[in-house]
Amino acid sequence: MKNRKRMRAVLMAAVLIITAVNSPAVVYAQEVSPPVVTQEGSQENGVEETTPDLASSSIGQLSTGNVEITEQNFPDAAFREYVKKFDKNPKDDVLSADEIKKVTDISVAYNKNIYDLTGIENFTSLKYLICNDTGIISLDVSHFPELLYLTCNNTKIKELKVDKNIKLTNLYCYNTGIDAIDVCNNEELLLLNCEITNVAKVDVSNNEKLVRLFCGRTAVTDINVSGNKYLRELGCNNTGISNLDVSNNTKLEILTCYNTPLTWLNIGNNDNLNAKLINPILPATIDVTGNSFDITSKIPGIDLDKVEMIQGGKLEGNTVTLDNAQFFMYEYACGTSAEGPEVLTVKVNLNITKLDRSVEITKKLDKIYDGTEVSLSKNDVSISGSTGDVQFVYEEYKGDVWNLITENPKNAGTYRVTAQLKEDTFNNGASSEPEIFTISQIANSWISAPAIKGWTYGEKANAPSGSAKYGDVIFTYSDSENGNFTDKVPDKAGTWYLKASVEETQNYAPLKDIREFKVSQAANSWISAPAIKGWTYGEKANTPSGSAKYGDVIFTYSDSKNGNFTDKVPDKAGTFYMKASVEETMNYMGLEEIKKFTIAKKSEPKKEGMPKNDDSKKNSSTGKSVKSVKTGDISDTGMLVNLSALSLAIAGIFICMKRKKNMKDK
Repeated sequence: MKNRKRMRAVLMAAVLIITAVNSPAVVYAQEVSPPVVTQEGSQENGVEETTPDLASSSIGQLSTGNVEITEQNFPDAAFREYVKKFDKNPKDDVLSADEIKKVTDISVAYNKNIYDLTGIENFTSLKYLICNDTGIISLDVSHFPELLYLTCNNTKIKELKVDKNIKLTNLYCYNTGIDAIDVCNNEELLLLNCEITNVAKVDVSNNEKLVRLFCGRTAVTDINVSGNKYLRELGCNNTGISNLDVSNNTKLEILTCYNTPLTWLNIGNNDNLNAKLINPILPATIDVTGNSFDITSKIPGIDLDKVEMIQGGKLEGNTVTLDNAQFFMYEYACGTSAEGPEVLTVKVNLNITKLDRSVEITKKLDKIYDGTEVSLSKNDVSISGSTGDVQFVYEEYKGDVWNLITENPKNAGTYRVTAQLKEDTFNNGASSEPEIFTISQIANSWISAPAIKGWTYGEKANAPSGSAKYGDVIFTYSDSENGNFTDKVPDKAGTWYLKASVEETQNYAPLKDIREFKVSQAANSWISAPAIKGWTYGEKANTPSGSAKYGDVIFTYSDSKNGNFTDKVPDKAGTFYMKASVEETMNYMGLEEIKKFTIAKKSEPKKEGMPKNDDSKKNSSTGKSVKSVKTGDISDTGMLVNLSALSLAIAGIFICMKRKKNMKDK
């Protein structure tokens, strides 16, 4: 027995050790580096989001007392239902202080029915909070000093403060409404992902242990990671960052910085950097006066020894002399990665001081959608001081971003266009202010009004007609004006409704019209006229015939033309009537026709062994033959024969009586 208890203790200790080893909390790596945690990145980085298997056996700060699981303490019904799982006695709906103390992880991810986490502040021992992809709009984590892991991405929260969570190692808050994040107090932080937010500044100078940082698709314009020596992955794509130095980050493996206006990038000599997403980058923009300028003053930190001009100007010392007044391009030697030397191709757009040179779009571009492209020419702009060509650059406004488009706008939407005036030999070029314009959705109308001609049941259905100025017309049918319309063409008589509709698009408004039509009841007729042939009593009854254009023919019988007809076939001789009828329906008319027929009497059959009518019979008393006469024969001969027979019979009677008397006398 004691050995069994010892064995259980050993097994439980082993389970606790395995749980601790696999926990996403702090795990120290070699070379005294902080733990490398699994990236829960955005789709932008192509890394699959993972949720750790959280243990809840750690002991945290003891709560002040019991908490009832009520609407007052947990207003959100879905969250209230979730916390019931911590109640070991579900009948009382009360979380004891001990039960609260043992709660170290809460995971409500992907529960769209949770909108409010009020009541969570009771769980002060919380280490892991996973509430991403829920309906919450606010989050307060100040009550959780033990918090290690927080993911609240894909929510509508607008503010997040983690300054009280000094033990925090993993923070995922991407795709939220936050516009600021302060992690200066989170010195244990290993991973920060604040992508797809309005965050404009990320200060990680106090986060020496940081391993992964993702701030792409934010308003960040500058970032300093020189003190993050354990950094292995950095994502800052789709930001306003114009220069980036990661030469101190020798453990860096992945760098994602495309779609940023980088003017220079320094990766140093990093053999670990073997996966890069650098190009393409967005053009940078600087302001210059004239056709030459000091590049070191316009692009601070640039190393001119690494610059090679490739288009738009020449570099002599610190001075760039422009060939044109629009942009210049150069290649920048970024350093060496595991794949060898890396070169960044940089394009810098120029904002030239226009002096007396300018270009302005004068044409008003707002219009209603008409299916034609917006078109501008040199005649649609006001030009001062230059004879150069004019180019037009269009952008479309979608969401919060202006997107460059390669074709002239045609569809409804909000756009802006910039006129770019090329410089000539004596004049600087210029760019106009973007002209914002709208192509509005047009009201739709019928070219030919929807129509349909009714038809008679059994005939081919008539096709509906109608055409709209914009879009394809869809025809559907219903037996009710406000009913459910489908594409099934009516196949029964009655009143029907045709709905002609055109679906709304961004370019034109929808159309709908409902028309009433009828499918008329069809006149019925005989395909073959009803008929029945009489028969003789005792024979098998003949089957009536007849068929109608619509419906089944029902045959009934009566002994009177105006009598009661039933489906009983007559079984006696006589005169009868057969009625052929088709019941009227909503689809077709009824039919009725009566036919007379006769069941003849059966003839009396001759019996075998009976004497023939002309055979003679012998009289038993005289021995003479007497000719038989049919009953009812009243001819002279018949009368004579009958009288003779009667006389013989009487004579026979007297002879018998005389013999009896003689016998008595003797």
